[in-house]
Amino acid sequence: MLPSKAGWFMSETAERIQTAARSKLNIIDYVPHIVLTRHWNGTLYCTKSGDLSTMNRDGLNKTQIYNFAQNGYSGYNIDRAIVLPSGTMLVALTNYTHQMIIMRSSNLSYTVWEEVNNQWLGGMLYQSWAFSPDGTVVAGEYNTSGNTQEVRLWKAVNDGRDWSIIYTFDGRQGIGAHEHQIFHIHNVGYDPYTGIFWFGTGDLDPEEPLIGKYDGVNVTIVGKGTQHWRPVSFAFTEEYIYWGMDGGIWVDGGYQPYMVRLDKATEELEILSPVNTIFVTHKIEGDFNAKFISNGDPNSEVFLSNDGVEWYKVYEWEHDTNVPYPPWRVFFNFVDGQDGRFYAYFHGLINPDTGLPINHSTVVFEIEDEVV
Repeated sequence: MLPSKAGWFMSETAERIQTAARSKLNIIDYVPHIVLTRHWNGTLYCTKSGDLSTMNRDGLNKTQIYNFAQNGYSGYNIDRAIVLPSGTMLVALTNYTHQMIIMRSSNLSYTVWEEVNNQWLGGMLYQSWAFSPDGTVVAGEYNTSGNTQEVRLWKAVNDGRDWSIIYTFDGRQGIGAHEHQIFHIHNVGYDPYTGIFWFGTGDLDPEEPLIGKYDGVNVTIVGKGTQHWRPVSFAFTEEYIYWGMDGGIWVDGGYQPYMVRLDKATEELEILSPVNTIFVTHKIEGDFNAKFISNGDPNSEVFLSNDGVEWYKVYEWEHDTNVPYPPWRVFFNFVDGQDGRFYAYFHGLINPDTGLPINHSTVVFEIEDEVV
């Protein structure tokens, strides 16, 4: 049953009005587990290895509800989780040997699980799956092996039970059987204004970075060829799709990434603000001015924007130089809690209060409106 407010799919009239007011970021705490997803009823779910737990909004108290390692999946960790409109949860288990299994639970207490896809190649990034209001899921494979022959885009229907391949790319070492060659799929997003799924890939020019869409019947490649087409997340508005480049281009002897946007009507790409490398871009919805939030590498910075075009820095951490790249100094995922509270999984930062490294953890923070 859908939530009464259909919280994820806000209509144009329900969006907050954008203003010139700037905001600031307030750190609440750092917690030693990874917040994965939020149920539409407000419940937050987190993991530590193979343990799935609920947690309260301050992140300090959690309650275990299931442990996969103790139930036949020893050596597997929970990497990803989403909750469908029906309340069914899907999680991605991995043993980090290029094998991932998609699990499904529909009993709402999430204590009974079944395998629904054990044919997955590699893993997935945090923004690599998305769903529509009817529960259709589209997800993309992410493999870091240079020997990958194929990379697939999947679809799940029947409340996450039935999985099928809707598009196959040649991998970096593909044999040329398919039209496009990529390294891996970075992200999948659902556009609530049009009902279309979008996806992005990487990494190297001119073949591997591209943006495509799936309308429920056909997969269409919209643009490719340069680092401008290399995202890891999307932020949707009625007219545009925004993303930050997962790599830069050489400008005047320097390596410069940009925030970009795609006009959905014309499918033309517009290059916006030069910014530090933007890894995850998120459109904020809530009881405050509509904004965008994003994080940057290599300086562990957080940016906000009122319009997706002009950005300003609101926070910066010192990075842990003992953590090699990748994936140091990078947020992997923003989970939007309630009333403006956010949960971001990160690796390779220094706690400014203690001076100690805080890795594979979650920073809990809030966005607070300010007056210009």
